[in-house]
Amino acid sequence: MALVTLSVAVAPIAGAFDDFISVFFARYALSVVVGLALVAAARRVAGDGLLGLAGPRIKGPALIGAGVYLAALPGILWVHQWNEDNVLGGEERVQETLGTFLSLIEAGEVVVVAAMTTVLVVVVPLLEEIVFRGWLMSGVRESIVRAVGEPGASSVAVLVSTAVFVGVHAQFTWLPIAVMGIILAVLYAKTRTLWPGIVFHGLHNLFTLYYPVFDK
Repeated sequence: MALVTLSVAVAPIAGAFDDFISVFFARYALSVVVGLALVAAARRVAGDGLLGLAGPRIKGPALIGAGVYLAALPGILWVHQWNEDNVLGGEERVQETLGTFLSLIEAGEVVVVAAMTTVLVVVVPLLEEIVFRGWLMSGVRESIVRAVGEPGASSVAVLVSTAVFVGVHAQFTWLPIAVMGIILAVLYAKTRTLWPGIVFHGLHNLFTLYYPVFDK
């Protein structure tokens, strides 16, 4: 509901930015509704454990996520550059989003910038990690274990969740998204909690949003 309210509140500004803002908030409002429905269904079946929200305290896993992101950042940047140099597609959509974000900052639209930052750095990582890793990846793994046993179940679950993650983000750069999906899936497989992935995902979105601001 918060995203729906935000999309209505910022609608008057959208005209100056080709309806980008309205589409942005409407898309993520719909994603939240669908994601919450999946989460509710999963919790009724298996509780928080299936979603990766149960387990150790947040501080330790959060530090793991931050540390892994800092270690992986040079490699992620290299993959982005390689993708751009080899014209694999998707860079235009990324540049369009970042260009609009920079325009909003320059126009002094503080409320909209803060709202977009909150959505992309907090809401999206939390929701996507719950859905793709906590719900989908765990569900695939458990189904394979029940059907044929443990060997290979985690590897297949990592690949399936990554493939779906890439498919959902197909409008962006697919290769960097695939690398991100594998890292996030392996993080969850190794730690059995979503918090490292949520922090990793949030830091990456934060860096992607604001790096162009300071690199001007």
